[in-house]
Amino acid sequence: MDLEVFQVESFQSFADSSLILLKADFPRLRRNRLSEAQRIQNETLASTWNPEGSFPKVILISPEREILYETGYMPGGPVTFIQTIRQVQHESH
Repeated sequence: MDLEVFQVESFQSFADSSLILLKADFPRLRRNRLSEAQRIQNETLASTWNPEGSFPKVILISPEREILYETGYMPGGPVTFIQTIRQVQHESH
């Protein structure tokens, strides 16, 4: 999803005006190893928001820390993803 959605200019433009993004990476290769502090922070995030360990995992969270929507991989690129987020935002207001 990173290349198909998150790095696409149309999504980045939408996100800049509508979202606060957090990307937690869990690299498997030894050469990409995170610092111990970052690893602990990511594991804490994962145990709180993704205890089942599914990847990729996208969660829309309200300012009150309520899960509004969650998904894994979503085909359709940024257009489908943005439409889904807008629908969730509309339904939550």
